Amino acid sequence: MNNFRIPLSVLLLTFLTTAHGQTQRLSIGIEGGPSLISLRGNSAVNSYGSGFSFAAGVAVQYNISTHFSLRTNVHFERKGTNTKVLFTDVNGATIRDGRIHLNFDYITLPLLARYSVGERIRFMANAGPFVGYLLNQTGSFRGVGNDPSIEYFRLQDFNRIDFGIALGVGTAIPIGSHILFSVELRDNFGLMNISKVPVIGNGSIKTNSVVLLIGLAYSFGNTVIGKGSVD
Repeated sequence: MNNFRIPLSVLLLTFLTTAHGQTQRLSIGIEGGPSLISLRGNSAVNSYGSGFSFAAGVAVQYNISTHFSLRTNVHFERKGTNTKVLFTDVNGATIRDGRIHLNFDYITLPLLARYSVGERIRFMANAGPFVGYLLNQTGSFRGVGNDPSIEYFRLQDFNRIDFGIALGVGTAIPIGSHILFSVELRDNFGLMNISKVPVIGNGSIKTNSVVLLIGLAYSFGNTVIGKGSVD
């Protein structure tokens, strides 16, 4: 029986060391922030201006090594555009003016490969595909002054799935031994035509959002970041 004690102890110690090493690889957090949104793909939406919106959700990162990691998140993200419109009569006189807002509410899920450098303060860049699921689409006209606002819903005219490439750069700073503060500027560049119906000039409608993500994450293990934090 004693012959088995040493191998069993070594096996148990190996398991505990491996499990501890694995916990240092994982971090989970929340992130969100403002975004600059726009649409493109045809002459009409190309002429629209960019608008301000937001994105927020949870993020998970798995550190493969000191420099490389895989990252994903589940975000609620509002995409779309808005533009100023001016209605005139046949003589060119202004009848009414206001702004048209086109809002597309998505749940987005990227899969990003991240490369990080630095000791305590880390600088990172990441890239990868994302997929989005359209929850709702609304449009509105908001008049100036006493002009009434008009809202309309056209969800049936759009594909539920969006797809594209996400590119981002940022930095991460540890706060204590487990909390990580991060700032990232990310561009979610849509590649898919989201319109189900024909578009002017045989064009398309594609999304784009540039998001400033501010996050807090909890890192499992003894070390949040820096050299030696990942095997």
